[in-house]
Amino acid sequence: MASPTKDNDPSTRKNFDKRTIRKMHAKSFEHAISGLHRQSQTNGDEPVLQYTAQDVQVYCRKRPINATEMERRAFDVLKVGPAGAPTVHDCRIHRDMRHLQLNNYCFPVPCFDENTTTEQLCERVQLDQFYELAARGGHGTLCMFGQTGSGKTYTMGGILRHTAANMFRAREGSQNGAAVAGVEVRVACFEVCGKNVFDLLKSGEKLDVREDSSGTVQVSATSVEVKSGQALLEVVNFAGSQRMSCATLKNEASSRSHAFYRLIMKPLAGGRPGSLTFVDLAGSERASDSMYHDPQQVQQSAEINASLAALKDCVRVRSQQLRSSTKKRVPYRSSRLTMLLRDSFDTEGDESGGKATAVPPPRRATAP
Repeated sequence: MASPTKDNDPSTRKNFDKRTIRKMHAKSFEHAISGLHRQSQTNGDEPVLQYTAQDVQVYCRKRPINATEMERRAFDVLKVGPAGAPTVHDCRIHRDMRHLQLNNYCFPVPCFDENTTTEQLCERVQLDQFYELAARGGHGTLCMFGQTGSGKTYTMGGILRHTAANMFRAREGSQNGAAVAGVEVRVACFEVCGKNVFDLLKSGEKLDVREDSSGTVQVSATSVEVKSGQALLEVVNFAGSQRMSCATLKNEASSRSHAFYRLIMKPLAGGRPGSLTFVDLAGSERASDSMYHDPQQVQQSAEINASLAALKDCVRVRSQQLRSSTKKRVPYRSSRLTMLLRDSFDTEGDESGGKATAVPPPRRATAP
């Protein structure tokens, strides 16, 4: 990809950082990206992965460029093809500082574009099946994973509202509702900050986390019974307002903890309880995003990145277990975050066959 600049242009004889170079040649990059996107729509050769019921399922959600990014002359470098596969366009310049390079990476992961509503997202990931799974004594988990400012909490809020509006329909006589009739639904909300866990429903009280003799991880969090969608929404909204957050370079209200919203379903006729856990993870950060952090924020960022790395290791091993006969154990004890998600990783002795884990992460959609 040739640069539109001339050989005698002074800008070709200076050293610039990569972000400045992208801004200088934004129009050229955008034109090339648009051309490739039109070509992919015509060819239709996207490698989109099809999941089975037992897989660890990963989805992406693209958010639109916000006003701040537009002011900084950012442009869109993530395109979603007709089949739903995301392509990331890596905009670079050759070391001769005269020729532009556009590297394109297409990932075989289902991706929702910026026009997809949360309702459509919930239908695509079959959220109703998670309600039914928990009502049968299984364990379902949905995690929001991505960089700070990528829209995780926004998506989580939409999913929780969808859950509140739809999960109790069976009790209200609707034939389209999830199968939660005949179960007691309780909700517990807590956050993970480094190695500590705090109750979001009890003034941030520090909680004990222990593994009992059977290997079950117990957390002493307050749980509240909810009998309607409105009651559920009130509880999770209150918990969300108690969550630790602070202003960062990328986000004015960045979440600095991993928030758990856990629905526990106990059959009224007896039987083992199930659970549905929504986890709004704290955002990962690059070094450039944390350059103005104070010492406490630096420590928080280090703990967040370490726990997210541990989670990725657990998801990777769990996926290998489901797709092959590997005997490798999921290293869930490597962090407090993954320890609290043990039920989602360990299915040994579980006859429900349904400890499904879905991880739909919003993705960053711009090049600064």
